[in-house]
Amino acid sequence: MAELTHNGIKYLLETRQDDLYGPGGDLYMTGADGSRPTEPIAFIPGKDEGTAALLAQQWLKVAFPAEAAKGKKK
Repeated sequence: MAELTHNGIKYLLETRQDDLYGPGGDLYMTGADGSRPTEPIAFIPGKDEGTAALLAQQWLKVAFPAEAAKGKKK
């Protein structure tokens, strides 16, 4: 199980084999006390845990950006 951090929040990546997508991992957002919830927030496909962890980091950057995009100033 890999531990990831994004924007100060810890995530857990638990590897498993999915019937449709193949190998990968379930991504869990940990609670304030560090506990793992029962339902994952996403399934991240990847041929091994390292690949799934890398793809999970990229997915977290897109899904939960550090700052909202700002419009152009006039």
